[in-house]
Amino acid sequence: MKRHRAGKLGRKMGVSEIGSQVKLSDYLVDPFPVFQQAEDFTSGVDEWDGMLGNDVYGCCGPVGTVRVCQANAWTAKEEPAGNVNNAMWPTAAEVVAAYLAYDDGQDNGVDLGQWLLWCMTNPIGPLPPIGGFAQVSVVEPEYSSALHVFGALYDGVLISQEAMDEFEAGEPWTSTATDWVGGHCSPCLKLPKTSGAPNVPGYGRRYTWSKSWLFTWDWWRATREESYVIFTPAQMNAPSGVFNNVKVAQLKADIEKLHGTL
Repeated sequence: MKRHRAGKLGRKMGVSEIGSQVKLSDYLVDPFPVFQQAEDFTSGVDEWDGMLGNDVYGCCGPVGTVRVCQANAWTAKEEPAGNVNNAMWPTAAEVVAAYLAYDDGQDNGVDLGQWLLWCMTNPIGPLPPIGGFAQVSVVEPEYSSALHVFGALYDGVLISQEAMDEFEAGEPWTSTATDWVGGHCSPCLKLPKTSGAPNVPGYGRRYTWSKSWLFTWDWWRATREESYVIFTPAQMNAPSGVFNNVKVAQLKADIEKLHGTL
C-alpha cells in the first residue's frame, strides 16, 4: 500500500545529463585539498519558513535552490545568519509560480541540471537568476571538500518508504533500505562528524520539507545520486576568470553552450 506522507517528491531520478557535462573537477586550477572535518552551514536554523509550496507541489528542486542561496548568503555574510524572512527571498507563491512556469504548469518535477540551466535566465520571485552551476562528485573526498569550499551543496537523493517513516517519526535519516518511492532535492548543510568513517555513528544536516534534518553517512551512501555547487553571477564573473580555484570563465562558456542542447 502506498504510504509516503511527509512532503512531496519532485526530483526526476537519475543523474542529469546536463549536469554531467559540467563537472566541477574539470574546472579546478588545482585539486581541492582533502577536507574531512565537520562544518555547519545551517547558521543554527532548525525550522525554516515553511515548505515554500513543497507540501502541495513537487517543487523540491526549486525550493532547494532558494535554500542553498540563503545558506550561502549567510556564509558569505551578505545578510544576517539565519534570516529566512528577508523580502529578498521568494514566498511560497513565487516559488510555485517559477516551478510551474518551468514545466508549463504540469507539476511533473524537475531534472536538477535542466532546472539549474533554466535558473540562469529566469528569476524566482525577487531572487535573481543564478550565475552558474557545476556537478560535484557524491563520493569522498571531493564531496566534503566542495562543501568546505562553497558551503551548502544542492543534492539529489532517492527516498525510501523507510526514510519517509523516519521523517514522520521525527527520527534522523539512517535507513539504507532501497524501496524507493521517488527522487528528492535535499541540500546538504553539514557533514557528519565522522567524515565517512565506517561503522561509527555521526550525523550531518540537510534541508528537507522546512526542516534542518539529521542524516548519517550510511544513509547518504545508499541514497546519493547527484550534487551541485551553485554560483552567484558575481562569482561567475570574477575578474581573473577564477573563483575559489574554479575556472569560472571557462565554466560559464561551457554552460552557455548547453542552451543549444535543450
